[in-house]
Amino acid sequence: MKRHPVVSSDIASIAFRRSPLSQRGTLEVRFRKGTIYKYYRVPVETYNAVRNADSIGTALYKYVKRTGYKYVQVA
Repeated sequence: MKRHPVVSSDIASIAFRRSPLSQRGTLEVRFRKGTIYKYYRVPVETYNAVRNADSIGTALYKYVKRTGYKYVQVA
């Protein structure tokens, strides 16, 4: 999964791995404090909305956290 550095006070980078034959995938978010979360079955459009947002943190909350995608903290 290729990480993309982002301009954010809390988030260091994001990455996305699309599932084969699907428009969904795994969104990985690495926070500046070192924690990493993986969010599952996230639509490609949602990833693009987060990646291209003026505020990555606000978009992550609005489009991913608030909508209840399953997630796991991996680090």
